[in-house]
Amino acid sequence: MTEIFGHLAQKGEVMRKNLMRLFAFVILFVSFVFTQNDDVYAKNMVDFVDVENHWAKESIEELVNRNIISGYGDGTFRPENNVTVAEFLKMIVEAGEYPLVRSGDSVWPDFYIETAVSKKIILRDDFENYDRAITRYEIANVVSKFVDTSDVRENKNIFKDLDNEYKSEVLKLVKLKIINGYEDKTYRGKNNVTRAEAATIICKTLNARDELISERDYDVAKRIDLTNYRVLNDPNKSSIKTYYEIKGNDLLIYDHGRYAKLDGYEVNDKNVEVKKVIKIIKTLVSENRYVAVVYVPSKYTINQLRILYGKSEINTLSNEYDFSFTYYEDKPYELSRISGVEEFSDECYLKIDVLKMWDDFYDYQSGIYVDEYKKEKLAEALEVEFGGYANLICEYILEKNIKFVTNVERDIKHVEQKKFGNYIINFYQPEGSVPQFYVAKQK
Repeated sequence: MTEIFGHLAQKGEVMRKNLMRLFAFVILFVSFVFTQNDDVYAKNMVDFVDVENHWAKESIEELVNRNIISGYGDGTFRPENNVTVAEFLKMIVEAGEYPLVRSGDSVWPDFYIETAVSKKIILRDDFENYDRAITRYEIANVVSKFVDTSDVRENKNIFKDLDNEYKSEVLKLVKLKIINGYEDKTYRGKNNVTRAEAATIICKTLNARDELISERDYDVAKRIDLTNYRVLNDPNKSSIKTYYEIKGNDLLIYDHGRYAKLDGYEVNDKNVEVKKVIKIIKTLVSENRYVAVVYVPSKYTINQLRILYGKSEINTLSNEYDFSFTYYEDKPYELSRISGVEEFSDECYLKIDVLKMWDDFYDYQSGIYVDEYKKEKLAEALEVEFGGYANLICEYILEKNIKFVTNVERDIKHVEQKKFGNYIINFYQPEGSVPQFYVAKQK
């Protein structure tokens, strides 16, 4: 009996040792897993000990919660560590939510590299070493392909150290507010990128990508097809949807703005020339821009037909448009009587408002008060209305607008009347208000 118990005790000791070895192996494996690069992580570990007061905390938290980036098993994120090429590709692939491309016995980071290649984010021979730190130039190249900047206009070059090879990609990402430079007007494209900087870039990239996708869904072809008529109130054709309905002088406008009178309305040719209005609409509509055409009927003042130009439907219809043309449809606007300024005309048929000609606040801070593309579109629309006087009128309008945005005598009422051929421009800027340009024709 003693021998039996001794044998069992010996067997139990062996089992105990085996269990201890298994437990040790498990601990070692878990420790190994959670300290391997950025590919594996403490899931949703947002309270990193080295991020609490870091400038990139919000971006890091957002991407960790979305499983795009990760921390380490010791509770750190190591925000000032450099990001390797492989780690950044992993972030991009996770941000795009792409199914991983695996082949054979592929291991980290092969399946992220293969996925990036399959999505044409990189070419297979772009990098010889994926374990080295990625540079600011290389990140610009990768991000440009991820968001597809092929139709994005370049920002004005504000850097003095851009290599021609990367110039286009960098300036497009600056335009999209994904990356920026330094206060000394340098970009420093060969510098390495930290994990904190990478997290911030990825957050901005996702925002810009969503906005671009939304803008590209905007069907320009449908917006500019103003010849697609539909007979009003015809039940046999009621299923045909057009953004503008034109039949003779009956003009029904409901381009995601407010509905005009349901049965259309008769345009008064005295003040509103239908063909000219349509031509201005066609001129302004372009990729990545929105043209809202709104009819504003009024029982108490004047019916107005407004053409608003801006970046999105939300902007144009919430008074954050770039500029607008307001036609007074049924009778002229009596500017002299309403403003109390005797020298003004009481026969104004059009008002031009210029609200914001810079492209983004970064441009404004840099002293770029007029975006060249917006200026071009404004000038083209003015040419439809004023012919050969368009450029002179455009420069006049922008001159007054720049004084306003740079706060030159903004607290003073401005009154001025200027003639361009047969056109009379009544410039009126109430105290603290935006410049307004009322147009009349000399009789």
